[in-house]
Amino acid sequence: MSENLGKKILSLVGGQDNITNITHCATRLRMRLANSEIAHKNKAKIESLDGVISVVEKAGQFQVVIGPAVPQIYDQLIENTDLTSSENEHTAKEENTNWFLKLMDVIGGIFTPLLPLFAGSGVFRGLVLLATQLNWLSTSSSTYHILTVASTAVFYFLPIMLAVTAAEKFKCDKFVAAAIMGALIMPEFMKLMGSTGNGTVVHFFGIPLVLMTYTSTVVPAILATWCLSYLEKWLRSWIPTNLQLLFVPLISLFVMVPLTAGVFGPFGVYVGEGISNVINWLMNLNGWVAGALIGGVWNIFVIFGLQWAVNPVMINNISSLGYDYIVPLTCAANFGMAGATLGTFVRTKDKKNEGLFYLSAFINFLCRHYRTSDIRYWNPL
Repeated sequence: MSENLGKKILSLVGGQDNITNITHCATRLRMRLANSEIAHKNKAKIESLDGVISVVEKAGQFQVVIGPAVPQIYDQLIENTDLTSSENEHTAKEENTNWFLKLMDVIGGIFTPLLPLFAGSGVFRGLVLLATQLNWLSTSSSTYHILTVASTAVFYFLPIMLAVTAAEKFKCDKFVAAAIMGALIMPEFMKLMGSTGNGTVVHFFGIPLVLMTYTSTVVPAILATWCLSYLEKWLRSWIPTNLQLLFVPLISLFVMVPLTAGVFGPFGVYVGEGISNVINWLMNLNGWVAGALIGGVWNIFVIFGLQWAVNPVMINNISSLGYDYIVPLTCAANFGMAGATLGTFVRTKDKKNEGLFYLSAFINFLCRHYRTSDIRYWNPL
């Protein structure tokens, strides 16, 4: 693969001045362009580049499908330019005209950086479970427990990780955001709930706070960080510059930790549980129809980036219920893709992509088998 692939793509889409926003997901460069006609005219040239799989123009984005090497190509493209994954003023104004695209962009920006970790942890967890099912590893051994915490730590500390990625998206201090959510999963905070658990009422300077368990939660971290971004801007607008280093994080922690614990946290938990309950109710109402619908449209969701609206629900199901009904339904879509890529591998005469088709089919079969093998996390339909 050419070392200059990123720069070639940059040139063919019209240069950095034509890019108003750029980011990447697990396999694609995703760009918003000031003048999309330039890139559209060069679409065939971009697709012919060694290392480019295809080009997709969807949801206001010019997407270049690269594959697993996309982080490296992204770094090549933005190197020695003024481009970052954060929107500039032009993009912000443009996205305000379409709230749905803006919402998808925000959700995607928050979850995309964590995708490699989710994928690695998921397969890691699957391998550990496979070893126990084959009696290669005892669940009472210290080795099993060490491998378990290594493969599931991402879910326990998910609020902190989401706070960091959300802070990057909302343009506020990511370390303060991480500290806010970290405070809510500290053992000292958990002890306040005693044996009562969720719903315990405590008092902060006489103000009643309803405590919840925040490990593995999704919504509270995003809401708290979004609020922090506004608080931080307001504090910087009136605190003298030479005092901001100390007082902005101090006041942010003083305000946001109890505010999140008493307002945003419980609200986020209840909203997440409500959405999960509605979706799971639909699954229980008619599993066949729900399965056919979700499995049938899931790949279309992925093309348009709509899966980001469902992924938080699946993660919340796992954290609140211990299992999820949606993931097994998406397996049908992925097995379909695996079959299609395997068939293409058998019939293709394109040597350039032959290995990619085989690898894609193998990864789809492997990952879906491991993800569905743990009934404690993925409940069958």
